[in-house]
Amino acid sequence: CGEVAEIQEMYVPPEKRGQGIGKELLDTLKSALKKRKVKRIEVTSGLKRSEAHRFYVGQNFWVTSKKFVCKEY
Repeated sequence: CGEVAEIQEMYVPPEKRGQGIGKELLDTLKSALKKRKVKRIEVTSGLKRSEAHRFYVGQNFWVTSKKFVCKEY
């Protein structure tokens, strides 16, 4: 599908949440990536982070897969 961007870490302190900061960060990122013709942005978020999941869905992200991690090998 072309170039893909991945958000490695995005954190807004609890006392700053609900003020539009996360949306502003994503809007700025999306604008920059659009200029670079990046077709998709991916982000992973832990299963317990339901508030983050609602945020990303509200920003036009959708669930496409599960992430598997091997902790011991």
